[in-house]
Amino acid sequence: MRFRWIILLVVIGSLSINPSNAFVIERSDVNLPQINITNATYISVVLSNIPTEVDDGSAVNISVAFTTDDLNGSLVDLALETTAGTFENNQSMISFQFAAENKTIFVTWYAPILYEQDIDATISARAVLDELEDTDSKQVHVKMIFFDFEATWITLDKYYQNKTAPITLRVTQGSKPIEGAMVGFALEVGKFVESKTDSVNIETNSSGYATAFIDFSGQEFLFEETNIEISAVVTKLKFNELLVNTTITVIKSALIPMVTIDFSKGEDNGHPFAIFAINATLSGRPWINATFKIVATGGTFENGESQIFVKTNASGLVTVKWTADGIPQTKDDIVVFFTVDLTSIEYGTIDQMSYNLTIAGTNPVQNLPSSLTTGNSAPLFVLPWILVVPQIRRRKK
Repeated sequence: MRFRWIILLVVIGSLSINPSNAFVIERSDVNLPQINITNATYISVVLSNIPTEVDDGSAVNISVAFTTDDLNGSLVDLALETTAGTFENNQSMISFQFAAENKTIFVTWYAPILYEQDIDATISARAVLDELEDTDSKQVHVKMIFFDFEATWITLDKYYQNKTAPITLRVTQGSKPIEGAMVGFALEVGKFVESKTDSVNIETNSSGYATAFIDFSGQEFLFEETNIEISAVVTKLKFNELLVNTTITVIKSALIPMVTIDFSKGEDNGHPFAIFAINATLSGRPWINATFKIVATGGTFENGESQIFVKTNASGLVTVKWTADGIPQTKDDIVVFFTVDLTSIEYGTIDQMSYNLTIAGTNPVQNLPSSLTTGNSAPLFVLPWILVVPQIRRRKK
């Protein structure tokens, strides 16, 4: 009896006595489900605006019509699924929940991009309201397609040698510019600035333009007028590959001659010498076989004479040495003058260039007044003094 009495006390301790009903047990830790009370007798869901055939990658705006006779606004669960492609949420399923009423929902469906063959896709809708359920489905044929490019060359009226110039291809589909298409330019002759080779890949911008720069300063463009063929291969995902060509003429531009001379002088064991380092260019490129005549008022060049003709090498350079051979040593300074003339005049002329060199005498003038000196850069020429003595005549007595 004592054992049973203990059990009875435990059971009684877990009960709460309701004065109105001593046999009702309340459990505060249990959440009872909320029951939606609806008087709906039917629901309907209908898919529409779905074509029977679409191109792959295209977008379709779907309509989903829901109808019911519910009067209490119970919650409706509506879900759409597709066997191929995605909805506007980038998923193959999209769902909605709303209070029951007659309404139409609009959803965007994107057909898949195909690479092998056409397919059939199924789009289905399912609506649930309490115990009521309705479904609808549509099938759409997805056709694998490729798009066509149009390409327009945009070139300059004239291209000149020794210049860098742009060439542009615009890629469109009808009037719509195509962004992100890869344009592979290729040159028959010459090089592109971007790659320093005869080919380069440029992606079209948001306006459909791809521009590459061609360097026409190569040796092959220096003297001859040239017709050059340029090709471009246009590629982009889901587009047919496009090959287009054009021909441009590179004409001879006015070449600008320029000559710089580094004139240096020195002594070798007390024997004066001078060196002429000549650099000749045509519009910045080496000028090959430019001819110069150098004349000195004394001394000798490498040919043993006081004048010499020289030509520039493949780098546009030539170096000439002069020595004071044949000039006797005197007490006074001796000034040697040089002139340099460009004798190649087919590209224009340049002014004669003059230089001088002073050979010090054995008895240089010293302690001259400062007013008679001209500095180290020029020799001092001393003129003889003329003494005028007045003649005095005596008057006869």
